[in-house]
Amino acid sequence: MTAKLLFLPVSTAFILCILSCSRTTAPSALQGVIDLTEWDFTARGPVKLDGTWEFYWGKLISPASFKDEKIAAARRYASVPNTWNRIPDNGGYFPGEGHATYRAIVKLPRSGVRYGLKIREMSSAYRLYVNGILIASNGTAGDRRESMVPQFLPLIAFFKSAGGDNEIIIHVSNYYEKHGGIWHSMYIGLDRQIITMRERSIFMEAALTGILFIMALYHLGLFIMRPGDRSSLYFFLYCLIIAVRTIVMGERLLIRSFPNFNWELALKLEHTTLYLGVPVFALFFYSLFREEVHSAVIKLYSAIGIAFTAVLIVTPARIHTLLITPFQIATLAAILYFLRALAMAISKRRQGALILLTGFVLISAAVVNDILYDHGMVNTGYIVSWGLLVFIFFQSLIVSMRFSKDFTRAEQLTAELMSSKKQIEEYNATLEDKVLQRTEKIINQNIFLEHQIALAEKLQKALLPTRVPQTGDVVIAHHYVPMMNVGGDLYDFRLREGKGIGIFICDVSGHGVAGAFLSSMVKMSLNGWDNTIEKPGKTLADIHTSLKDKLGAYFISAIACYIDFSTGLFRAACAGHPPIILLRSGGLLEQVRPRGRVISPLFSPDFPDVETSLERGDKMVLYTDGITEARDPARELFGEEKFTALLSGLASCSPEDICRQVLARIKAYSTGTYGIEDDITLIVAEYLKATSLKK
Repeated sequence: MTAKLLFLPVSTAFILCILSCSRTTAPSALQGVIDLTEWDFTARGPVKLDGTWEFYWGKLISPASFKDEKIAAARRYASVPNTWNRIPDNGGYFPGEGHATYRAIVKLPRSGVRYGLKIREMSSAYRLYVNGILIASNGTAGDRRESMVPQFLPLIAFFKSAGGDNEIIIHVSNYYEKHGGIWHSMYIGLDRQIITMRERSIFMEAALTGILFIMALYHLGLFIMRPGDRSSLYFFLYCLIIAVRTIVMGERLLIRSFPNFNWELALKLEHTTLYLGVPVFALFFYSLFREEVHSAVIKLYSAIGIAFTAVLIVTPARIHTLLITPFQIATLAAILYFLRALAMAISKRRQGALILLTGFVLISAAVVNDILYDHGMVNTGYIVSWGLLVFIFFQSLIVSMRFSKDFTRAEQLTAELMSSKKQIEEYNATLEDKVLQRTEKIINQNIFLEHQIALAEKLQKALLPTRVPQTGDVVIAHHYVPMMNVGGDLYDFRLREGKGIGIFICDVSGHGVAGAFLSSMVKMSLNGWDNTIEKPGKTLADIHTSLKDKLGAYFISAIACYIDFSTGLFRAACAGHPPIILLRSGGLLEQVRPRGRVISPLFSPDFPDVETSLERGDKMVLYTDGITEARDPARELFGEEKFTALLSGLASCSPEDICRQVLARIKAYSTGTYGIEDDITLIVAEYLKATSLKK
């Protein structure tokens, strides 16, 4: 696997190295002179005018003025192509803004021959003279910002050679860009060679632009057919961005078509494709490998791209061009990050990851080349559009693999569907008999289930108290509404004649038969309640001890409480149950919340008692959460707040009236699809005997 992982990028780098080293060595300018007398243009084609040219900073020297010997005193030499920002000057470097004259003597083999020059743009306006004659210009070269007009447009120009020496003088002005000078190589060749070279370059860029637009539309079509696959959308946007970048760079097809196109706008458009291209490609990559690429990285590059574009829009070229280098550094960091992500995807055997790695290495190499070329470190030209073209080829392979896989799957599904259809036809032949048999079986099962539910209903009714203990010390009303025929709520009363009364309420997890069965287990565990009636916490602890090994994944919430008739002492303990609500005779509402977790094998039996005193007319409300968890048609819970507000308005009513009105309110509230989702138990006890005990 490691060998496969290394083969593609290494082989790609090897091929690029061979291509870069296969060029024919040509003469170069040396101290302003380039000797081409031995160069066979017919056999070997055009040659670059690279090397060291004469350089005169801060001067736009006319061809005639070079006859003045004083001019030679200002002579120095500069590399071409290069920016003059890299030319040393008194311990520093020349600034980006300024103007200068370049001069070179080209020695040609014959006089009277028509030669051509292929000239890329210079930053950011120029005039070019050959043998004292102006043959080409871009914009207006001037000695200050107000007198110059920038323009970027590749040109070809022609001249007839003089015998021996041919003088080339170039005036370059830059008061708009961060870098000035002759950025790109110029070519010299026979006129027909230069024309062919320009036509070939224009044709290739036009064809490349057309291919990119077609691929953009193709991936847009894929996204329209499969909107769930966002990778097609992002790749459409990236192809569109690079297509636009292609027509505003290189041969400047946009400027060639519209010569009066605003220079500043064209430059902003060129840099916008850089700032938006990286985050859009990052989104494309993230849509393919979400597990390997962190979303925070995508958000970061999206924010960087938007921020740089915003600054680009509102600032002039001499400011926003300063942003290019920082963004290029961020781009190199993104390349390294995505290479790492691709390596992870390959190690996980993600489909298409190995193929995509090859394409990504190639387009990354193109991006690195463009960055180095932009900084004058290589002299190759911008090739990211061609890198994308190769990447599109690999992307198309991945798309083809996906379609092939989907088509194969569709064929399999079709075969399975035909097989299923045959089985259905065979099954339909005997369907009527099978339906009758199945219906009879279901009817018998329903009868059995109804019988079981009826038995469970009888069991639960037997568990619930048939009557409330009658005493002059307390009045108790209770209502129970199961969600199904049977439920999981249980309550009980235990009277000590003349002394006090115990009240118990619980809610077991689960409904129906399962809830009723657990309720019966709780009921049996209350057999020893008489011994612990005055100690509610002990009552709950005994239930926990009795049932903890039988509950499994179920649990029980409960409250046990005791009212002492003679003193008015109210003592209670809780096991994860909703709080007790006290409606005081004076109109106040209190909540008694004893501490304690549900009865479950997961928790220890810790149920501390809490105490308070009762006055004549105080009412105690105990309930299960079927009340507070009732829902209206919008699925909003009834909740404790609405419940306590309702009880506050009923404080003066009798226990029975409170029960009836609460249940009527819950029934009215829970109309609709959802309604009551749990069993409901409501107990209201009113203390009638006066007391002198104070808490």
